[in-house]
Parts: sequence; C-alpha cells; structure tokens
Amino acid sequence: MAEVFLLRPYLARRTQYVLTDRRAIILRPSLSGLSQQDYPLATMKLVSLTKGVGQGTGSIGFAETAGWSSTRLVRVIGFEHLPDAEAVHAKMLAAKEALEAAPTREVHHG
Repeated sequence: MAEVFLLRPYLARRTQYVLTDRRAIILRPSLSGLSQQDYPLATMKLVSLTKGVGQGTGSIGFAETAGWSSTRLVRVIGFEHLPDAEAVHAKMLAAKEALEAAPTREVHHG
C-alpha cells in the first residue's frame, strides 16, 4: 500500500489535462506510455470546483467512481491541482452549455 502513496506525487506531476469543446481528457503515465481517459461533456452530471489555497487554484470534479478514501466511498474524478482552475472551470461550463444548447441532428437512414 505504501507504494501507491509514493507513486501518487510522481503520477500527479506527469498527468496532463485536455479540455476540448466536446470532452475532458486525462492523460496519465503508464507502462506503455500514456493512458487516456475521455469524459464527454454532454454526459457530465456534475462539474464542481474545489478552490485551492492560492488565488485561482483548485480542482475540478466531473465524474465519480466507486473507490475508497479516508472520508468517502466514492472517488471524484477530474482535473486536480490546477493553477488556473477557476478559468478552466468557466470554460468547461461554457462548453457544456454550448453543447446542451446546440440543436440535435437527426440521422435519416434511406
């Protein structure tokens, strides 16, 4: 179990976050290079901002998974320890709202 705690800071420093107009992407180091987790904005039920200590810093939660920590049985997934979390949070909400407001296209099969 101690190995997990020793690896956490290493992985956190090498994790990359990408926000597009349709999804949030988390890229983490793995034995084969980078592992990619995609989270479509259209299916996100929550987009929460947890402010950090420094101005504008924090984390953005947008998914949950079963897990265990000292305080809860659900683990929040998202962009962690961002220096500009408030700005990224605003962009994520705007992109999500734009997707929700966009007209849906019907697919016709002929």
